[in-house]
Amino acid sequence: MLQHDRVNIGAFPTPITRESNLAETELEGKVNLFLKHEGRNNDEIGVGIKIRQVEYLFAAAREQGYMHLIVDGVIDSHCCTAISHYAPRYGLQAVLVIKDEKPEVIPATHQKMIDSQADIYYIGKNPEPEKLEEIKQKIASKYKSRGAKPLIVPTGATSELTIPGGIDITKEIADYEAEHRDKFDYVVLPVGTGGIYFGLEIGRRILEKDWKVLGIIIDDNLPDYYRKRFQELGNKFAKMTGLDKTLLFESLLLHEHRGKGYGVFEEEDLVDIERINQQHGMYFDPVYMYKCFKGLKQLIKERQIKPNTDVLLIHTANK
Repeated sequence: MLQHDRVNIGAFPTPITRESNLAETELEGKVNLFLKHEGRNNDEIGVGIKIRQVEYLFAAAREQGYMHLIVDGVIDSHCCTAISHYAPRYGLQAVLVIKDEKPEVIPATHQKMIDSQADIYYIGKNPEPEKLEEIKQKIASKYKSRGAKPLIVPTGATSELTIPGGIDITKEIADYEAEHRDKFDYVVLPVGTGGIYFGLEIGRRILEKDWKVLGIIIDDNLPDYYRKRFQELGNKFAKMTGLDKTLLFESLLLHEHRGKGYGVFEEEDLVDIERINQQHGMYFDPVYMYKCFKGLKQLIKERQIKPNTDVLLIHTANK
């Protein structure tokens, strides 16, 4: 397995549990359901799986002499929360480009960003990608004029530098299988910016595992967007590490059970989330995990996930 430097924020591996009751009541007992609990990583601010990428981002930034990390996100972005909170511990300064106006009432997650002493720029809601990049470049120029060396971080910290975070998950799953003499048929996870999904898929191919990795899109991007992004970042990662590029040829398995777009959900979703939480003690947030779980149910119903198979669901965060 490829080796890369990272800082140590989370406690890994995260646990895997069998969820028979959840499978029986919510999935009609049609599959054997397991959960990998990424929220149980000792992360003190509850951003869950994003820590996987941040650890590698910080290590790469320090190694390459960057001090300021310019990253964009929505008002309650887990990525912005994680980078702004942990950056000072590693001699780094977070520069947050928030895709919204400054709110009159500050949500708790955003308050963590403010409390971190990050530099924050509010640029208005939903800027076009080209406009967003232009703004980030202008902010970078501002810091360069002061003698700083800023790193522009892609949305969600999804870059060739952070792909190893997903590869680590692959290795942990493989270690679990070896220890328990078990074998998963499917690994299912939500896909936002795609970084963890890309790393997990690359790791699966390196280890020659037979699972099907099913990405459930929770944003309004189309599958071809992620396939293009996978090739782009995969090629950069291969150039950086010497990875065999033929491992990138196999197509990705993506499914569009995303609802109406990123962060958009219905009141009835919140009611069902609370029901599941009350009955099973399992919280599926409405932005990522509930959409993913709905997608999983649909795939089972459509028999794209075969009956009586072993399914591992990556739970990206716990409440």
